[in-house]
Amino acid sequence: GASTIEWLQDSLHNSDQASGFLARFIVSIRNRNDKPYVPISQMGNKINSAPLFDTGEVFNRLYGLEETILYRTKDAEAILTAFEYELKDEQDSGKLEDNESSFVERLKYYTHKFAGIIALVNSRPTIQKEDAEDAVTIAKYYRENITRLLNSELLGNIYTRKQEKVFNMIKNAGKDGITQTKLLQNTKYGSKVITAICDELDEQERILIETIEGKTKPVKRYFIIEDN
Repeated sequence: GASTIEWLQDSLHNSDQASGFLARFIVSIRNRNDKPYVPISQMGNKINSAPLFDTGEVFNRLYGLEETILYRTKDAEAILTAFEYELKDEQDSGKLEDNESSFVERLKYYTHKFAGIIALVNSRPTIQKEDAEDAVTIAKYYRENITRLLNSELLGNIYTRKQEKVFNMIKNAGKDGITQTKLLQNTKYGSKVITAICDELDEQERILIETIEGKTKPVKRYFIIEDN
């Protein structure tokens, strides 16, 4: 499915990369926002181009398949194996970060799955040479997107982005400040993350932290330092 950069920034954690969880997703980053605007009243009537094939029919056919054993031709196997070694050489080069290597490792398996899906879409029980070639082309596209994803502003430093969001919330709260409970409710980051971020902002002398007695336990309230 599609999502926004803002949603990913707020929802992802550093551990999602380190644990390999993020590598379970295949990501496609749109090059630019060049899609023309279509008024709501015209959405039902606008036809951009004839579809290449009936996606609904293809989905129903694949979904309705019984357990199927797929075979590969020797040419197809050679192409898939060569690409797998290409990815392995990239991993062995030592130039990849651990996060990127986990993406590449899963891409090896995805490439074989791409080839299998292409064969099944064409109602073939055997993966042909052209299926393997198409699968490798698709995999190379996603390989480029892995680098773009991990090196982009999107995931460059998730913690820093969260820190700035918390800081801006404290700043926007004005002279009355904001409680830790309110920050937890508005960010959904969790108490450990909020505490770590605010302690660091306090050390940087960007905010002040006050602890006051609450009804049942002490309550932390955060204030902006005027110079910020």
